[in-house]
Amino acid sequence: MLLDELSKLGCWISWEALDKKGLEKIGIRWSVVYNGLCADALSELVLRLALNDVRIIVDKFYTNSRRRFEMSEMVTRRIANRSLTTPRVRISHESSMNVPGLQVCDFVAGSIFQNLERGKKEYYDLIRDNVIFNRIEKECRPWGGV
Repeated sequence: MLLDELSKLGCWISWEALDKKGLEKIGIRWSVVYNGLCADALSELVLRLALNDVRIIVDKFYTNSRRRFEMSEMVTRRIANRSLTTPRVRISHESSMNVPGLQVCDFVAGSIFQNLERGKKEYYDLIRDNVIFNRIEKECRPWGGV
C-alpha cells in the first residue's frame, strides 16, 4: 500500500485543519483561511528543515492567477517572518495529474480527512509517526501576513 511504503521513507508530514463550524457566519474569505492554513503547515516544514533554498510545489487549487499569487505571497512572508535567516523560496502551482509527488500528497490528505471527518483511523495510523506538525484550529484567526 502506498501510505505504508511512504511511512517507511522517513518523510515528514505537516498539516493543519480548521473546524469549519460557523465559518460562513464570520464573513472571512475562504481563500484567506486556506492560504493561512497552507502557510502555517509549509512554514513549519521549512523551519524544521533549516534550508537556505526551498522549492515548494503546491496543488493548483486556484484557477485564478491572482489567488495563486496571494497564496504564494502569504507562504513566503510567513516563512520569512518566522526564520532566523531568510531562505530563498520558490513556489510553483502544478496540477496533481502531472506531478506524482502531489498525487502522494493527495493520498496523505485523504487519510487525514478520513481520520478527522469520518473517524476512520486505519489510513492515518499508517503515517502517524511521520507527522511532525499537526493542529486543528477551533476558530478562525486573522492570518493576515504574519
